[in-house]
Amino acid sequence: MRIGLEDFRAFVLVAEMQSFNKAADELSVTQSALSRRMKKLEDALGARLLDRTSRAVGLTVVGQEFLPAAKRMVRDYERSVAEIRDVIEKKAGVVSMAAVMTVAHNALPVVIERFSDDYPSVALRVFDDVGPKVAEAVATGEAEFGIALQGDERPELDFTPVVEDPYVLVCHAAHPLAERRAVRWRDLGEYAYIRMGVDTANQRQLERALDGTGLMPRATYEVQHLSTMMGFLARGLGVSAVPRLGIAQRPDLNLAVRPLTEPVVSRYIGILKVAGRTLSPSARALCDMATEELRRMAAGTMATKGRRRAAGKGAQA
Repeated sequence: MRIGLEDFRAFVLVAEMQSFNKAADELSVTQSALSRRMKKLEDALGARLLDRTSRAVGLTVVGQEFLPAAKRMVRDYERSVAEIRDVIEKKAGVVSMAAVMTVAHNALPVVIERFSDDYPSVALRVFDDVGPKVAEAVATGEAEFGIALQGDERPELDFTPVVEDPYVLVCHAAHPLAERRAVRWRDLGEYAYIRMGVDTANQRQLERALDGTGLMPRATYEVQHLSTMMGFLARGLGVSAVPRLGIAQRPDLNLAVRPLTEPVVSRYIGILKVAGRTLSPSARALCDMATEELRRMAAGTMATKGRRRAAGKGAQA
């Protein structure tokens, strides 16, 4: 015989009100239906819980022992329902996400600030790492979703492209290449070149795109983190190809950014999640904000390029 939470709640009400009539009114059921429910509970437990007379209802010894447990079950259930409602309404809970580092240090601070303003009681956990580690975090459930690069997918993951992010030349503002409006890949061979480590997603993307062309510059220096590369570039130690959205907004570094052409090479940034898995409401809100910010940043980059081209044409005129 199956018993459930409503049976426990009914027993608690009868015990507290000491009346079948009042308890039945509270539960919006008939007295006979309530009596059957109590009989079912007693049969399932194998003991009488209530002594009923023409005047009142009292607890048996077993009923007195069982009442605290029944109250605890009802209270725990109601608390759990309240907590999950808070999660659904994005009032509480924890959201975990992952992001490739070249996106995390530029796009995420804006996203996290906005999310925290809108949902101050929701805690955030961010895994910023290289592409394969981001995919692993999503696949294992450590992160609900990830901001990753196309090419880092796994069979069990879905990748949804969001923006195209072209590689650009970055060098010190005093470098000879900074004088050009655009730089060809073959021109990089004349200068010291700083590349990312071979295990990084950015380097893998470049090597795939330039494979067989002979245009991949020979590395003078190799670093593992973009922040280290920016330090090298700021000291004028060489030049590098960096995704446009991965460049830190650091005017103090005095860096120049120029389009790289012949060919134009881009990476695709998107959202990575487990196929068929629904994101929690908080994760969905965070994912939407991240998508919106990536698109805003990409649009801002294109707008900046358009203004530069227009200014150049005006100067020529």
